[in-house]
Amino acid sequence: MLALAGLFPASAVAVWLVVGDLRESGVSNPDYLLGPVEILLAVEVVAGAIAVAWLGAVGWWLWRYRGDIDRRWRGVAALSAAAGVVVGVAGRVVTAGVAGANIGGSIALVVAPPAALALLLTAALRARAILAANPYHHGRRPVWATAGDALGAAPRRRSRRPSC
Repeated sequence: MLALAGLFPASAVAVWLVVGDLRESGVSNPDYLLGPVEILLAVEVVAGAIAVAWLGAVGWWLWRYRGDIDRRWRGVAALSAAAGVVVGVAGRVVTAGVAGANIGGSIALVVAPPAALALLLTAALRARAILAANPYHHGRRPVWATAGDALGAAPRRRSRRPSC
């Protein structure tokens, strides 16, 4: 679950780096809706490497354990990654240098936050439904089920009466 939560920022950073600077060519003094984010090249490379490694690791994990993992988690992963893509592309459009008004940036500021929030909320609700439907996945007790044991609560005992 935690690995899927990391898909949102990892995909946003990866898309930000893949899309690149969207500054208009041939414009001597471009106008910005929001000024470009100045990031050191070394920080950009490290962040990109971490994002790509995270995306690759989660993708490998989903593929490798595809028979053991509930298929509904793929939808949660896709929604989380899609929200990151929306934020990454919108970030590049908003910070693009253009001649005149950045109409695309204004549209991105209006559309991208609610779209990303809706995608993340849908992913969270689906994840909650998956966990609620099967809290003892693979026979392991979840952490919240063992909290009472740590607090000294008496364990539940099975009835010794035979079932008929």
